[in-house]
Amino acid sequence: MIMTVTNSSSFSPTWLLALCLLLPAAIASGQFGPATPDQTKPDDKEAADLAANTYKDNLAKYKDNPDFLVRPGLLADRKDKTVRLWGRSTHLSTTDPAEFFVIPGDSGKDYEAVAVAYVKASDVRSALEFIGMKPGRTTNFGANVFWPKGERVIAWFEWNQPSEKPDGKPEPKRARAEDILFDIKTNRPFPQTGFIFTGSTFLKSEDDDKQIFAADALDARSVIADYNERSSILDVPRQAPQGAVYGSIKLNPAHRFGPEKPLQITLEPEHKDAKLRVRDLSLDITIPPGTAFQNGGYVLKDAQGNALTAQPTFINALAEFGKLVDAGIDPYVTLSLDGNMTLAAARNLSLFLATIDSEKGIRIEAPRPGQLYYRNFTPLEDWRAREKRLGRPWELHVSEKDGHVSGTLILPADQIDNNQGVGDLKFPVGSPEDVAKVLQEKSDKWAHSVYIFAPPDMTVGPLLKFITPGMKIRPAMYIFLPEPK
Repeated sequence: MIMTVTNSSSFSPTWLLALCLLLPAAIASGQFGPATPDQTKPDDKEAADLAANTYKDNLAKYKDNPDFLVRPGLLADRKDKTVRLWGRSTHLSTTDPAEFFVIPGDSGKDYEAVAVAYVKASDVRSALEFIGMKPGRTTNFGANVFWPKGERVIAWFEWNQPSEKPDGKPEPKRARAEDILFDIKTNRPFPQTGFIFTGSTFLKSEDDDKQIFAADALDARSVIADYNERSSILDVPRQAPQGAVYGSIKLNPAHRFGPEKPLQITLEPEHKDAKLRVRDLSLDITIPPGTAFQNGGYVLKDAQGNALTAQPTFINALAEFGKLVDAGIDPYVTLSLDGNMTLAAARNLSLFLATIDSEKGIRIEAPRPGQLYYRNFTPLEDWRAREKRLGRPWELHVSEKDGHVSGTLILPADQIDNNQGVGDLKFPVGSPEDVAKVLQEKSDKWAHSVYIFAPPDMTVGPLLKFITPGMKIRPAMYIFLPEPK
């Protein structure tokens, strides 16, 4: 059966980003060699029997009570707003990379997970919805969606910790899920920030067009991941690509379960009073030519289009962001850049935005159709040198005369492919349609992005108009201005 993600766009980041994100995951999943799962045969009879017996008891106890949802390995209480999962510990050691807090029983990722719950992943989503939570949205790096979105869930682990004394009795323990893992980069336990209820995503079968729940079908089958896993039901509330955190998260030696021992995991909303953390905002920015970005116009609006500041200024917008963050709000901000701002102003603005686009600041959303993501105005300077690029991105050298943009698309020659001895392939482009046609007809498997070299005084609007049709073919377009002398 072939499945595709219904809400994804064509994947087109630069090869450098793709390799950094995917290489550790590929190694871990055995694409470049055998995987290293725990070869110990599970001996989870105690935990499995406990979960099975509790399920039977709960079916009998709550069969006529509409405030409880009973599923195998799971009990949801609508009044108390809790979801309880029954599971077991794994053989994960303090030296093993940890990628998951909780996986369902059919995941097969025991060797890199803290706990296995005897549940179906989709039942966990249903249970969280049953107690009143609404699923949010997963990341999608290929579509410039770098922030998981949704309300927070607090997870607790309960277990009987073996005694350090030979004749000692096990001691009941209860701890936040984050405390179970340790970040060796920061030398601290995982930050206690809760988890975002993204709700996973849905797949569409190309065979019969049916919707399939990703957490039930994809390889990870994750309930709670410690990196940005699109198929996970609960995600970390930060930008944490798998390749960036792989190998740095370990089991906290302060908490000892013993392998294959019963565990209970409790999930509950961060705010049981229905207070919401997520706030959708828009920020319309105008910067007239010759004006510093701090002196431009900044109109901050809520989801209904109401202005949130008395004056549309840079300082007032920042102050409003500060008030929201201090109040425990996560602002998800969609930008709109006025077409009259110069590329130099857009670059300076983007350098600043990168400093506040953070876990403790605002979360900048994917751009509106026909606009570039703000980070595309500030690509890595190393990418100017062809020998430092991975893959073979197009170069688009543009100029503007009398309001008309034109340029040349170049498919660079390199040591691997000298374009059959011809060298650089150059294609003059005088219209948006020309750009799209060349990218469609002349791209090879290595040409996944476009590096645009433009003058700093060119304005954003005409350039976007020139490249918009091409963006549908090669969405990853990065703008380079002349290097400072």
